[in-house]
Parts: sequence; C-alpha cells; structure tokens
Amino acid sequence: MKELYRGLSQWLGGKPSQHSLPALGGREIDVLKVLWQHGELSAQEVLTFFANEQLSLSTMQSTLERLFRKNMLTRYKQGRSYRYAPALSQSTVVSRLMGEIADQLGNGESQVIVSGFMSYIEGQTSKEEAEKLSSYLPSHEEKDD
Repeated sequence: MKELYRGLSQWLGGKPSQHSLPALGGREIDVLKVLWQHGELSAQEVLTFFANEQLSLSTMQSTLERLFRKNMLTRYKQGRSYRYAPALSQSTVVSRLMGEIADQLGNGESQVIVSGFMSYIEGQTSKEEAEKLSSYLPSHEEKDD
C-alpha cells in the first residue's frame, strides 16, 4: 500500500527531528481517526467502523500492531485480546506537523505559520466557520496606560 504520509520532514527534504511523526498509510490514518473519536477499542470494535471495506480481523490487528510499534497507540491486554488507544491526541499530531512545517519552510518563524494557517482558514471555511474560529483568538485591543 502506498504511504500517504511519508513523514513531513522527509517530504520537505529535511532531516527528521526527535518529534517527527512516523510515516503513516491511509488505513493507519483512518484507524487513528476512529480511535480519536471513540476512544479505547479492541481490534474487533475498530473493525466495525470499516464494514464497507470488508477487511479481515487479522488485517485490522496487523494495522493496530504497526501503529503500536510506531508509538502512535498504547495497548493493554484484556482477556485474550488487546485494547488500543491513541498515544497522542489529534491536537498533538497537528501541532507536531505544524512544527515540522515551521522548521522546514518557515525557518522556525511562527508568523509565517500563523499567516499561512489564516490564509487556509479564509479559503477553506464558510464565513460562519471563520467567525467561530476567530472567536477563539485572543483580543489584541490596545490597553490605556
């Protein structure tokens, strides 16, 4: 299966840092999304979210094992099976990706990243969504001395 995410640092021509994310395939990303949304699950439970793909339980177990070995999941044994949970939050993954972009393309300058992100928001969201997102930004009103 072709890797959809090869490690942003590698794609950008840089050297991976200690905080770089491992290369992830499409199914691995989809499994992470399920676990971020639903929390701790067994392989059988994760498999139910992929019913239209007709995957076998052993294929799902292999995918979960790969994610565990890449330190993207934690697991513990319950009875005869494992229960899996994300080792990193979705927000942490996005933050690390943005950090890699900042380091590689923005020379570590946060204003480049913020400007690029705001341009993305303006071009990809509706007016209502953009207004909602802007409500999360701190106010920069000048204070009287």
